[in-house]
Amino acid sequence: GSSRDFTATKSYLWSHPDQAVACIDILIEKIVEFLTLQAQSGVNALMLFDSWASAVPASWREQLVTRPHQQIIEKLRKNGITLPVICFPKGLGEGLQDYSEAVDAACIALDQHTDPFWAHKHLRADLPLQGNLDPLCLVTGGPRLNEEVKRILDCFADRPHIFNLGHGVVPQTPPEHVQTLIDLVRDKR
Repeated sequence: GSSRDFTATKSYLWSHPDQAVACIDILIEKIVEFLTLQAQSGVNALMLFDSWASAVPASWREQLVTRPHQQIIEKLRKNGITLPVICFPKGLGEGLQDYSEAVDAACIALDQHTDPFWAHKHLRADLPLQGNLDPLCLVTGGPRLNEEVKRILDCFADRPHIFNLGHGVVPQTPPEHVQTLIDLVRDKR
């Protein structure tokens, strides 16, 4: 089942590191198969979600996040898949700087906990970024939504940027707030 803190997964990592890495190697192959199917089905871009990146201890990031993501992209390229790959190592924080230098991503998606001004300053200027409005700000709406949208758009005004939430739309989001968000982003363009 799903987990917010990945306690069982992290415990397994610490107690069985070789087997944990072997599991990641299996996942690499299966993810490449799945992304290849998406590419063959006609998508315009691929997105690599890594929901547990924030739970990976810093000493394991290279082996369990960065290296596997780069291997996935390399295997896709070897298979003739040239579509852009957007990478979303959720919650990686300051680890994004090394990650963005090591992974050949077409774009890095930022979660809502990543300071957009930090990301703009520390990640390569030519690297497109995606994100990172807090989904709960969208739930609340009103003047704070307007301010946050403006803040994010202003932050990334001089670099390639795909406006998005920092993570998915939550069920309690009023549909009219989604329309307001769309209108705000379109008006700012």
